[in-house]
Amino acid sequence: MVLSTTGHENTIYELAGDTAWTYDELATTLSRTLQRDIRYENLSESDHIDRLASAGLARSVAEINAAIETNTVQGALEFSNGTLSRLIGHETETIDSAVRRIVRSS
Repeated sequence: MVLSTTGHENTIYELAGDTAWTYDELATTLSRTLQRDIRYENLSESDHIDRLASAGLARSVAEINAAIETNTVQGALEFSNGTLSRLIGHETETIDSAVRRIVRSS
């Protein structure tokens, strides 16, 4: 709706959920929902590159992916200013709710 209405021209929106979450929190939520042990292993960037490359990714692609993940783990995406909620007219879904919904639908 925002893209098709006036008043938003030349506006940049940073969109994110209302609450940031970590990979550890995602693993905990998955464990609780699936009732089995799911754990997140925070690899060093070089170990991450090595694992991705050994799985068949080109080393240059593995390096880019690992750098993105390193930045994510260090908080680069921990952003929430409520813009998305305001634009959609309601709160965003929590990680718990999203995981439960996805698990139920599979």
